[in-house]
Formats: sequence, structure tokens, C-alpha cells
Amino acid sequence: MGTNASSRNPALDVLRCFALFCVVGVHFFANSGLYGVPVMGKSMYLMTLLRSFFMICVPLFLMLSGYLMKNKKPTRQYFLGISKVLILYLLASLCTGAYHIYAAKTFWGETVSLWKEFLGLFSFSTAPYGWYIGMYIGLYLLIPYLNILYDNLGSQRSRRNLILIFLLLTAMPGIANIHCLTDASWWLSPSSSDACDPLLPSWWISMFPITYYYLGAYLRDYPLNIKRSVNLLCIGLTFVAVGSYSYYRCYPGNFIIGIWDEHASILTVIQSVLVFQFFAGLDFSRCGRMIRRILAFLSDLCLGAYLVSWIFDQQVYSALADLVPQAEDRLQYFLPVVLTVYFRSLCLSALVWAAYTLIRKVFSLCKRSVSMAE
Repeated sequence: MGTNASSRNPALDVLRCFALFCVVGVHFFANSGLYGVPVMGKSMYLMTLLRSFFMICVPLFLMLSGYLMKNKKPTRQYFLGISKVLILYLLASLCTGAYHIYAAKTFWGETVSLWKEFLGLFSFSTAPYGWYIGMYIGLYLLIPYLNILYDNLGSQRSRRNLILIFLLLTAMPGIANIHCLTDASWWLSPSSSDACDPLLPSWWISMFPITYYYLGAYLRDYPLNIKRSVNLLCIGLTFVAVGSYSYYRCYPGNFIIGIWDEHASILTVIQSVLVFQFFAGLDFSRCGRMIRRILAFLSDLCLGAYLVSWIFDQQVYSALADLVPQAEDRLQYFLPVVLTVYFRSLCLSALVWAAYTLIRKVFSLCKRSVSMAE
């Protein structure tokens, strides 16, 4: 497999694989038509619970970056490391771009061309889920300098205060700016109006990746001191509470995509921290070498799988719509559909990873040849 798993923590590899499952899971609701169905009844209540929970997908990836990269310095070697992400993105974009050209006439009737797909590399539209790469490039460049700020604070209290400030700026508006405080009748049916009375400035919400990065770094230094059983109980309680609140906000209309259950919301932050701590605290000390290698390999595939999963979304959800015409009946197919997209994406990502490995070896050989010639 070519993956060095000896120095890796298998718990984090499992966490990354779970985060990918959450990505595919939240895309189920976006692609299955459930957002256009009135939020009423047990089935839609379950849909709302799951959708709100799976919004932890991106936060988990960002917290992993903080957990693993908190000691990175602004060196030449570090900045060159972005090439791995860029090459994987380009290879995944070749897959999605080729599929876009192949399937355009069949599925969407769009006019596509090689030139259009090439330009889409820079706007992250050739790989429609490539927005994450656009965000991550900026975060990657900032990480060494974010670390300098974090390290120089020194004490746990100062670092905690930094995170609290970021939570205030990026996460708290997700709960403080979503209620209509001047109309008592609004609380009886909040879905009837999008009026609200903001209590906090919302300008900084888009900076939420830094909040999650610092949360991951903080949990590396200061893990939550709670028992695993208590952690699981808290995850279950927040799963019900956050999803129930979203159901209340939507009932009896169609699903509302609001800032209270987006990536930045404090409600998502709470769930993300609890889930991250649970997985990071798992003990894999008795895990055999082969299992470690398999987990490390699957973990390496997750970024590529995230990007190419769009291809299988187009295929699988088109077939689901033909099989189950009524959107409200599609939730029962959640698990088989999500698992199908998940494993197909990992398989295609394995080919992307093989191409990346080949490119890296060829570049290494060329570099060695040039050094010997000199």
C-alpha cells in the first residue's frame, strides 16, 4: 500500500473516514429532494436530526488540521507541502471534468468544453465540491502564523480566551441572530417569517475555519476530561436537541437552511467538539500492523473521495429519483445510497492516489538525476 502507518494514530484515521461519511451523508439530503418536502412527521423529523448532525463533516476535517499541524513552522519545506493537496485536487478535477463532459448531454443539457473545464480549475467549479480546496489553500498558508500566535500565548487560559473570542465572532451569531424578539407570535411558527433581530455582528462568520483549527490545536494540548460513556451521552443529547431545534424552525414548511445548523454555528461546534474528542480518545494500542496500514491507506483516500463523490452523486441520485418518485419516501434508502456513494468514491480515489504516487516517484527520479548530473 505504500503507507507508513508506524507513526500515525489510527484513531485519527478512523475519524477522517467518519468525517468523509458525514460529507456523503449530508449530500444525501441536498441531492434526494428532501429539502423540498414539508418538514412534518416522524420521517422528516429523523431527516432533520441526521442532516443537522452530519454538518460536523467539514468541522471535523478542520479540527484534524489543527490537531496535527499545530507545530508547523513557516519554512520553505512546509509551504512546498501544499503541492500534495494541489496535485490531488487536479487529478480529482480531471475525473469530475471528464464526467461532466461525458454526461452533460445526458443529464443536464449543458454546453461544456475542455476550455470551460480548464477555467473551472481556478474557480473550483470543475470539481463542484472543490470549494473546500479553495478554503484550505488559504488556511494552509496561514497555519504557521496561526501557530505563532497560539504558541506565544503560552498559558491554557490565554489560549482558551483566544478561542472564546473566535467563538463569539464566528459561532455565536448562529444562535444569537436568528430570533424575532419584537414579535411574540413569531415563536409559535418561526418558519412563517425569516424576520430576526440580530444581537451580534455577523461579519466574521466566514472566518470559522480558523475557529475550528484552533479548537483542534487546543484539544491536542488539553483534551476534554470526560469519561467515554459521558461523552457518548452528550453526543446523543446534542444530536436530539440540535436536530429538534432545526425541526422546530422548519415546521410545518419546507426545510430551511439557516445559520443555526451551518458549519459555523455554535450548535455545530458543540457537536463537532464532542464527536472529535470521542474518536481522538479511542484506544488502538492493540491494533495490529495490517489494520493500522489499512486504516492509514483509507484515511489517505478521503480527500480525493470527497472531491470525486460528486460523480457518484449524479449517478446514484438520478437512479434513486427514477426508483422512488416521491421525495418523502427516499429517506428509507439513506444507508444503501450513502454507502454506495461512499465506497465508490473511495475506489475512484484509490486510482487518483495511485496516479499521485506515480507522479511523486517520477518527480523524485528526475530530481535525483539532475542532482547527479550536477
